[in-house]
Amino acid sequence: MIPYIFNPTVKAVTDASGAILGQATSRALPHATYCEVTEELNGEFSLAMGYPAKEFDAILTEGNANGIVDLIIAANVKNGQNGWWEPFRIFQVNKQQGMYDILAKHISYDLSWYTVSNPNSAPRTQYGSVGTMINYIVNQSSWSSTGFSMGFDTDVSFPVTKMLFPPQSLNSLIYDVFLNKEYGGKEVSLSGWAIYFTSRRGSSNPLTLVDGVNADVTSVKTNSENGLDSVTPFITFQFPDQPEMFYRSSTITASGTSYEIRHTETKDFTKELNDANYQSTEQDLIQLATNWVNSHYAPPQASIEAKVYADITTRNVGDTFSIIAPRMGMARYTGRLLKVTYDVLNERPESVYFDAVRAGVGDIIWTR
Repeated sequence: MIPYIFNPTVKAVTDASGAILGQATSRALPHATYCEVTEELNGEFSLAMGYPAKEFDAILTEGNANGIVDLIIAANVKNGQNGWWEPFRIFQVNKQQGMYDILAKHISYDLSWYTVSNPNSAPRTQYGSVGTMINYIVNQSSWSSTGFSMGFDTDVSFPVTKMLFPPQSLNSLIYDVFLNKEYGGKEVSLSGWAIYFTSRRGSSNPLTLVDGVNADVTSVKTNSENGLDSVTPFITFQFPDQPEMFYRSSTITASGTSYEIRHTETKDFTKELNDANYQSTEQDLIQLATNWVNSHYAPPQASIEAKVYADITTRNVGDTFSIIAPRMGMARYTGRLLKVTYDVLNERPESVYFDAVRAGVGDIIWTR
């Protein structure tokens, strides 16, 4: 599918039907030598394109003082809404031997340029919720000027917690707070100028990927280096005119752990007890530690890289697929698609990446 280029200030690349906007606001890019979009769950969403410099210079939007950078490329990525067209803002151009190599990031990265000057002034109780914080940010002027909208799945809820944030960008709040496992631990879908939070993105895909038939599995890796299934909690305290002391409780193991050898972290819960306004009793400490280890349990990582030749153009990042890889010694397993590089020009996936644990999400179900 041929990509299109727009001027830097547009707020849409498709009309109400999902079709690309016309020549009055855009220009087609029919001479692209390559155009690839990489999308990762709760991570990278970027575009790389090659274009002959002479042809590209001839169609540049007139009056753009910065030349190529900051222009918007619309690419059909066969994913999401907006008729599958997604906008990417150019941030880097490398010109050599008559060719432009162009790198662009999804339009949502624009939110890095909008600062929330005082997030803690949100109208909330002392122990307010992340949801209240989000509503405050959406309604304030710096958000409204961006052209973005924000939505939530019906099952999205955020824990009540005490938060203190320094001034930071909207993008930092979204990725460092709202998607952070300590606070929300949610997943985000990006579609044009819309941001949507959900508890778990994607669905079960009926397609089976068979190594050596419609896919080539190039590697299967397992790693328990960052595994975690238990915590040894402690708190510190101090009486007047006495040295600081600590109290350590017994080690607590996550429910449903698959480890035979404990992967234990020692953690200070003093701040959590104080923030939650608990009485500092052993039972309070055990309860906090139990909740923490169950939400931070990290099984052994299992990752699969593959070239996929099957038609998975209806795929979404977050979808699960059945995978058969006898050459790797695996009869059948289910993998969650957490990263894909899509060939825009040829309308097919170039490579896909399945992972067990990435940013607190994902699973590999082994059924040997």
